Amino acid sequence: MEKMYFRYSPANAFMKKLSILLTKQYRPISIAALLDVFQTVNHYYQDNTGMPYFDIRLIRHPEDETVAFPDEQYLPLSHEEVTASDLVLIPAFRPGNVADFLRQNAAFVPWIRQQAGKGAEVASFCTGAFLLAATGLLNNRKATTHVTAVESLARHFPEVIVDPDVVVTDDRGVYTSGGATSTFHLLLHILEKYCNRTTAIYTAKVFAIDMDRAQQSYFANWSLPRTQR
Repeated sequence: MEKMYFRYSPANAFMKKLSILLTKQYRPISIAALLDVFQTVNHYYQDNTGMPYFDIRLIRHPEDETVAFPDEQYLPLSHEEVTASDLVLIPAFRPGNVADFLRQNAAFVPWIRQQAGKGAEVASFCTGAFLLAATGLLNNRKATTHVTAVESLARHFPEVIVDPDVVVTDDRGVYTSGGATSTFHLLLHILEKYCNRTTAIYTAKVFAIDMDRAQQSYFANWSLPRTQR
């Protein structure tokens, strides 16, 4: 693939601190997507500027020291070891009882609030929006989640402005995405905001992502046409 070069600027002179939560019951493919995209961007910056752009940290559950390592390159850190973040990422949950998952991950809530209070932006992916909503950071903000979970999100967190149709929301430094591949659309949005459009386009090409999809309402229809049954 042909490289796309951009001018080095002072904004790239320091690494953005990225904290990815290893929640209990996280969906492995969600963590894998986050790591793959940001590692790809770091390699891209390393090739073009001589240094990576993101300092990637995996944050284990505050009450669990036995969490599985999703990537052997990283030793998960305790939340106590991470005093500041530029961006906190909350992965999707596995299929199951979200209320139980929230109880299992309640110990993350004060840490996420603390990071946001220090200036960190926070993003959730798919059903990770439930944990983000539990922090109160989504109150009076727009949010989305998987199309099959939007009604539950609105019911459990009535102060959240739930938009079931959109793929990505960005409301004053708090981000959410719809289901599955919508993760990549939010990541591209974040890359364009934190890095530049060139980096977002490069990443979209690497992962073969259509950057123009803005609606997920199409996926809310689970009935096949009669000719396909």
